Amino acid sequence: NRDQDYQSPANVVASILKQLASQKSTLPLPVAKLHEWFGKQRDHPPFQDLETTFLLTCREFSQVFIIIDALDECDAKKHRKSFLKVLKDLENTSARVFVTSRPHPDDIKQALCASPRITIEASDSDIRKYLAHKIGQDGDTDLINEPLKQEIVTSIANRAQGMLVDLFRAIAISDYIV
Repeated sequence: NRDQDYQSPANVVASILKQLASQKSTLPLPVAKLHEWFGKQRDHPPFQDLETTFLLTCREFSQVFIIIDALDECDAKKHRKSFLKVLKDLENTSARVFVTSRPHPDDIKQALCASPRITIEASDSDIRKYLAHKIGQDGDTDLINEPLKQEIVTSIANRAQGMLVDLFRAIAISDYIV
């Protein structure tokens, strides 16, 4: 939860803004103005000012590429709505955004419905091969007989339903159980 609080829309936008500003030989004018205004006050700028500065700064580049990983893990109640608004506002800039997310959050599906989508799922056979390999590689194989190994593989693979993120969490949990 601490990571989710730190990765608020304001902090993420500020971080990307810092990365953009560092790519220019001189501080972009919108960033300089924001710094001048809030540097005197020794206060953090409000999210709206950060977002406006971010969008203006994106316009100073011919191309900007932004990658947002695991958007579905962004706290839906605290942060995701304002972050989705930022992504929507980026449509009016040169920014190209690549977002990864699980497919089920409705707010993400709705906000990004006009965007191209690629669905990636692991096949059941890939999951089973990976699990069998991990069990054979990581543990004391004398502690796990073949029927137990098959039971673990079947149980985790059935619950994974093609989602590798869930699969990796399940493996981490099984490492501690075995």
